[in-house]
Formats: sequence, C-alpha cells, structure tokens
Amino acid sequence: MSSLTISVTAWSAWAPGLNTPEHWQQWAAGQRAIGGEEKPSVAEIPAMLRRRLSPLGKMALATAMPLLASRADTPCVLVSRHGDLTRTLGLLNDLAHQQELSPTHFSLSVHNAIGGLLSITRKDPSNVTALACGLEDVSTGLMEAQAILQEQASLRQRGLLPTGNDESREPATNEVLCVIYDEPVPAVYAHTRESNQPILPHYPYAVAFLLTQGATDSRRYHLQVLPPAADSPALSPSERAAPPINEPQAISLLRWMLTAHPPSELLLPGTRNTWQWSQVQS
Repeated sequence: MSSLTISVTAWSAWAPGLNTPEHWQQWAAGQRAIGGEEKPSVAEIPAMLRRRLSPLGKMALATAMPLLASRADTPCVLVSRHGDLTRTLGLLNDLAHQQELSPTHFSLSVHNAIGGLLSITRKDPSNVTALACGLEDVSTGLMEAQAILQEQASLRQRGLLPTGNDESREPATNEVLCVIYDEPVPAVYAHTRESNQPILPHYPYAVAFLLTQGATDSRRYHLQVLPPAADSPALSPSERAAPPINEPQAISLLRWMLTAHPPSELLLPGTRNTWQWSQVQS
C-alpha cells in the first residue's frame, strides 16, 4: 500500500450545461444536471490556434486556461482515456479508402497534441505530460501531478528551475496543473461493452485541479492506494461515498469535493487498486 497528500488550490470544470463554478456547486447540491448542446468558450485563444482545436481540445483548454491566466512556468499533466478518438477515426477511414492523410490532422491526433497547443498558446516551455489511464484517470493523474510537484520542489531548492521573467505574470511557484478530459466514443464503438456497460463517458467533460506545495489557502486531501475491492471497516456505509458506476471518476471526485457535508471518504474502484480519498482536517 502507498499514500500521499495533495493540496488543491483551485479547480475548474466544464460539461454541457455547467460552465461556471456556481453551476457546479448547484450540480453538487442536486439542483442542476449535466446536459444540453453548449460548447466551451475558448475566445481567449488566438484564432489560428483555435482552428486547430477539436471539440475535445477546446474543452480541455477552456478548463485549463482560467487556472493558468496569471501563472508562468507551470507544468501540466493532461489525462484522457481515449484521446482525440474522433480525429483518429477520421484518419483511419482515410487510410481504409486509400486517401492521403492530412499532415495537420495526423500531428493533432497524437495523445500529447492538446498539451502542445496549450504550451504554444501560453508561450510556456514547462513540462507537459500526457497520460492514458483507463477508468482510473483522476487518481493516477493526480498521483503523477504530485510526483512532478515534489520533483519540482527539489529542483527549485537546488536552484535548477528558472523563475518567471514576464512582469505581467506571477513568478514561478511550486505548482502543477492536472486536467482530466474525455468525450463519448464515436458511434462505431457504440456496441462495444466493458463490464457489461457502455463505454464511458456518456457526455463530454473536463476537470482541472491546480496542485500547490505549501499553500495556506488550499484544501488538502489524502489518497491511499489499497488492494482491489478494499473496504474501511472503521467506517459505516453512511461515512463512505460510493460513486455511480456510469459516472467518470473525475466527476465523482469533484462531486465529493464540492458537497457541503461529504462522507468521510470516497472509494474509487480500479482494476488493480482501490483509490481511497479523504479530506485532511485543518
């Protein structure tokens, strides 16, 4: 077993019908639902780059950019189970029909392309990590972000990381952004099943968490990695949150974090592990 503690300074999220923090607070309280035909706004991204973004990329950057607006030199971890599968499927169809591939579409179909566009948009050369973690995306993504955060703190202590030199933005601090995003798979995969359930997610979404080391205004959470199907005998069922089976785990974690009086812990099931989340009391 292993465990770690993370500090979340800020968060951002987008899903159809939920595009402000107030909307998400209402959703967590059961007063609002995910649904609708809304598209994320990326008006702050230059038009030339905006044209390169697929709906998945717009969703990810619309969630990431507000948390990075006044920050420089911030490493990012971008987590997507399927990546830009719609664009990739289009390329596969072109190959099947013996058509030439678009170099632009090909370069933008790779898993780290959205992270690259985020880096270009911000003119930030900081490290960008792209992960594909299956159903356990949020826990593994935040674990990766925390590992980068600890490495970054060590490098800064040794004077091996630069500080921000843009006077319009804050100096570099010990922060890492983690963005989890996905969209429904194309219709060709509609009959594919996993554990007798349709492939998740059933709606597009993006969730971002800004992790900071040593911040006094952050909320701290403890993540413990347990064996599969592990339980906490010290807690009653009312003290333990069980997420819906048809809900992305990033959405389940955000719901638990935003709930006014949440259960003491949240258990997220995995293939090889159970991810146990609890809030560290001040």
